[in-house]
Amino acid sequence: MKRVAVLLLLLPLLLCGCSRREYLSVKPHEEQYVEQENADATVVSDYEGLVTALLQQCSRHEEFGRIRVYGYLGEVVDDVPKAVYHVAKQSALGAYAVDFITYECTQVVSFYEISVNITYAKTMEEMQALIATRGENAIRLRVSNALKSYAPTLALRIYATEMYDVEGFVREYYEENPGLLQACPQVQLSYYPKNATAEEYILQMDFTYPYSETELLQYQQEVDAVVGAAVEYVQHRESEKEKLELLYVYLAERFEYEEESSDLPVYSALCEGKVDAYAAARAMKTLCSAIGLECWVVQGSYLDSPWYWNIVGVDGQYYHTDAMRSIASGQTTLPLDLDSGMNLYTWQRSDYPACTLRPEGGIDMREDAEENSGEFGENLQPGP
Repeated sequence: MKRVAVLLLLLPLLLCGCSRREYLSVKPHEEQYVEQENADATVVSDYEGLVTALLQQCSRHEEFGRIRVYGYLGEVVDDVPKAVYHVAKQSALGAYAVDFITYECTQVVSFYEISVNITYAKTMEEMQALIATRGENAIRLRVSNALKSYAPTLALRIYATEMYDVEGFVREYYEENPGLLQACPQVQLSYYPKNATAEEYILQMDFTYPYSETELLQYQQEVDAVVGAAVEYVQHRESEKEKLELLYVYLAERFEYEEESSDLPVYSALCEGKVDAYAAARAMKTLCSAIGLECWVVQGSYLDSPWYWNIVGVDGQYYHTDAMRSIASGQTTLPLDLDSGMNLYTWQRSDYPACTLRPEGGIDMREDAEENSGEFGENLQPGP
């Protein structure tokens, strides 16, 4: 009886164990493979796509990239080296930024995979500094901004096939803005690609100044301070003629001037007391421009020697003024001459306003120009 009882007690446990085994389900693992695009690969299907993918890699300054080619019409292995050469040598961005490109083209069943390695000649910062530009006025503006800050280099991405006279722009800006640019730089131009055939190219301008950027900015500050004081000095005069005459007094009485040429003509004239005809004319233009007077630096000759002076517009009339000869002769007032009083001077008259008496301009304000024109200046140095 005891054995029967024990068996009866074990029976539910045995039955329970069997029940668990009936509900176990074991299935073999079936590995499923789904082909996915590599997230790092660019997919293309034609030659233009190859070129675009390579250019995009360049623009991001990426050293390594993958391109997958599907359904290509043509021979991929023939077109890849053509696309690489075009980007590295014939495109503006590639010619500017890329040193060389290497690649490996592998066929993988239904597609080609191209591994691309790019070594760059420019840093990412240099590429980001590129300024997209179109048209002459925009180029002039970019050049003038670089000159005003004495930047050592400027790189423009120009959307045109036309070449511009950038060196001429630099010289023109220097001549027309003596108060804003203390020294004229030498300019080295580099074009990318060298023989542009596309509708864009990159132009890098390297500016070489006779002084460091720090020195030039310091000279500029000193000139600005002197010019600011001159503006204050004449601000209470009413007529333009009175302001011009007082500007000359301000200039003439600053120093006991030494005759000396300088590669910093305005700074030397206004801050050091060293002057020649070129420096005196540029200094006068700087002062006149600061108070809103029209003023030109005239390049010509005096007594058949190279010389510089000014034409200034005051009260609706244009006059010649020769600051260098006036300072050298110790004149306390500035003679104003019409063309008729400039017998000892020659200049390209078509390049400058005519200084002839206008009916509404009042009387001839020159001061015995014929009498004074030969008194002095024969031995003065004309400047550059």
